[in-house]
Amino acid sequence: WPQFQQQVAESPESIQKILFGTETILALINFGVDFELSDEQSKALSRIVRDVVLGRIYLGDIVKIIQESMNINEEKSKNIGNTLVSGLLKPAMADIKALQLVHFKDRISGQATPPNTGNTNNVLNLRGNK
Repeated sequence: WPQFQQQVAESPESIQKILFGTETILALINFGVDFELSDEQSKALSRIVRDVVLGRIYLGDIVKIIQESMNINEEKSKNIGNTLVSGLLKPAMADIKALQLVHFKDRISGQATPPNTGNTNNVLNLRGNK
């Protein structure tokens, strides 16, 4: 609990607003109604939102996590994920992305790391040996 309190206290205002704002409560209730979620699925969704905004879950995995945590099909989880990102999470997206960079830097690399083949000769001879 103290770690959670510290994380929240150090979070930007936009993230705190999602965590404690009445808009979030209303949005989650609407998700439950719009997507016909059970009480358990709604609870799981609220935990997913919390974990995303605190940087505990990689945003790129949100559809998979929604699908697995809520036991729903891929199409429905994509719809929920897209609606979350374009709606509830949108006002804090810059801060969420900054947290994602801190917590998941290895997964957000701008450049793909080439595989290490052990070959120290970086020149490829395309002409062949004649």
